[in-house]
Amino acid sequence: LLQQLVRGATPRGKDGLDRLGYVPAIGGDEHGHGGGLAKTPRRQTQDLLLHVVDISHPNFEEQIQSVNKILVEIKSMDKPTMIVFNKIDAYQAEPWDNADLMAERTSKHYSLEEWENTWMHQANDRVIFISALNKENLNVFRERVYNETRKIHVSRFPYNHFLYPKGLD
Repeated sequence: LLQQLVRGATPRGKDGLDRLGYVPAIGGDEHGHGGGLAKTPRRQTQDLLLHVVDISHPNFEEQIQSVNKILVEIKSMDKPTMIVFNKIDAYQAEPWDNADLMAERTSKHYSLEEWENTWMHQANDRVIFISALNKENLNVFRERVYNETRKIHVSRFPYNHFLYPKGLD
């Protein structure tokens, strides 16, 4: 589904995935679920990285750190990156009892709204929370991919506006 959305956000439905370079790997099963980013020979051709995170996974923070470590290793941390937190429909915070003065509140207790505020504060418009299954925030996702792709295109080809016309921002 995300591949179809990315295609829909590129001009005339062109497949931008060659440049995005998604490679399922790290920690995934044989069906590509729970995977991450692998070392890829196409690393230098990626214009925009979409870091898709399964927010319902109990260790999603560690997975983000692992992917970021690999991005450093393959010298791709300087690439524009959007973090897409998927499966917001399946996310559940661990229960928290405010009356328990001995218990320590950790990130495992954060509500989805608290995660959104935390990440939005860190990365502004480069973070989006979606549910691909329930089609929540997919139009916003598509618009952001389009805008990021447009920025890259216009910076490289300032004289060529027919693929990404103004006014669609």
